[in-house]
Amino acid sequence: MSVVAVKVEKTKITIGADSIRLFGLTQEKDKLAKLSVINKEMVLGAVGDSATNSLFKDFLENHLPKTNNEAGWTMLIRDFANFLCELKNAPKFESSNFLIVYRHKVFLVSGYFIREVNDYYAIGAGMDYALAALYLGASVEKAIKAACHLSILCEEPINIVQVNGKGIIHNY
Repeated sequence: MSVVAVKVEKTKITIGADSIRLFGLTQEKDKLAKLSVINKEMVLGAVGDSATNSLFKDFLENHLPKTNNEAGWTMLIRDFANFLCELKNAPKFESSNFLIVYRHKVFLVSGYFIREVNDYYAIGAGMDYALAALYLGASVEKAIKAACHLSILCEEPINIVQVNGKGIIHNY
């Protein structure tokens, strides 16, 4: 349960996440739980099953899409799903959603549904609150704060990563 939000602007992309991680009825707050910077060139925002998210992060460290478009990402997701099928007791791929920032583009991945995000988007339990805030012009940080305030399934602290037009990643 969580929220990851992203905003695409001409000179930068900002992506952020809350920090809650649930184990049954117990929660932990891990500022790095939902966002991962991969090989200093990609940012992965993940919600859903923690095992799937960890496996996908590890997969991306050694695999890139052949083309940075919806078709390229669809083929990469197919390869990841095949990788999961080969693992014994692997989690179901459909139990997670991702926002991926790569080469100044953002992609939403929800199972085999892949689409490029050109303005803003959010995923997770707090997505409706974050989307409403982003629609009204709020920053990614304020959108996530709104989700944390209104949803019992989202918690601060907030992690923000910004990628400028040159691909330089800044953690806040």
